[in-house]
Amino acid sequence: MIQIEAIHIEEFRGIRGLDLMLGSKSFVVHGPNGSGKSGIVDAIDFALTGSIARLAGPGTSGVSVLKHGPHIYYRDNPAAAKVSLTVRETSSGKQAVLSRSVKTASTFALNPDVPQVRAAIERAQQHPELTLSRREIIKYIVAEAGKRAQEVQALLKLDRLDEVRRLLRTAQSKTSAEEARAKSEVGAAEEGLRRHLDLTSLLTAEITSEINKRRAVLGLDRFVTVTLESDLRAGVEGNAAHVTFDKHSAVRDVRALVDWLADTAALATAVGELNEALGELADDPTILASLQQRSFVETGLQLVPRRNCTSGLSRHSDVGQ
Repeated sequence: MIQIEAIHIEEFRGIRGLDLMLGSKSFVVHGPNGSGKSGIVDAIDFALTGSIARLAGPGTSGVSVLKHGPHIYYRDNPAAAKVSLTVRETSSGKQAVLSRSVKTASTFALNPDVPQVRAAIERAQQHPELTLSRREIIKYIVAEAGKRAQEVQALLKLDRLDEVRRLLRTAQSKTSAEEARAKSEVGAAEEGLRRHLDLTSLLTAEITSEINKRRAVLGLDRFVTVTLESDLRAGVEGNAAHVTFDKHSAVRDVRALVDWLADTAALATAVGELNEALGELADDPTILASLQQRSFVETGLQLVPRRNCTSGLSRHSDVGQ
């Protein structure tokens, strides 16, 4: 952004010569008709953009800056029509003098040529709305309500605003769909993790405990706490590298197990003995009653103090003698 410190005008429009010290402040130009008020606005517009907005647009056919920019006394000498602006770039505080002649309106001189000031001037050239004449302001005021917004958007170079809005709505719709899909995937992943670890809730402490149980089975180091950055496979490959697998020994073990399972003689003998015992219990119910009484007696003896049992045995011995 730039602010105007001073204006110097020579033989431009209706002004023969004028110097204004503005000091980067707002200012108001007033005076009777034909006193050159609009010429000051035209001079600022010309210095910044190299054109004059009032001399362009509908109804200005045949009007040009080269012919109608110089003062009437210098119409055939456009090089005499000059405008200089002393400007200050607000961010850096740098100052420079911007000069432009009607004869070479497409180019300007900047002294000193400060990069920050030049960049600010180039940005200003892209915004003709910085200088509006009374006619242009009235045009936007009296414009039809339905067209006013479009004309203002065009003035501010916002003609792509509707397109941008449409693109933003499309992006919002796609983003919402992706968000819903992502939430669904996260929910499914959390449910799968809960089922895998047999947990009711995914609390950090509980997850760490369950994972450490499984790592202990594999002989791996425990995690202090499990975070999103934790590598649950940490140490798995290294641990597997130290374990040797003896295929021949494993095959022998599997064959021995199969042979043992195939030999049912011992199992058949055990089943026969069990059936015989069950048959005896079925034939003589008193055996079952005796077994139940024996269990009762053994439980009672455990409750009797040892000294009582000893004295009782002594008296019994005396009686026997």
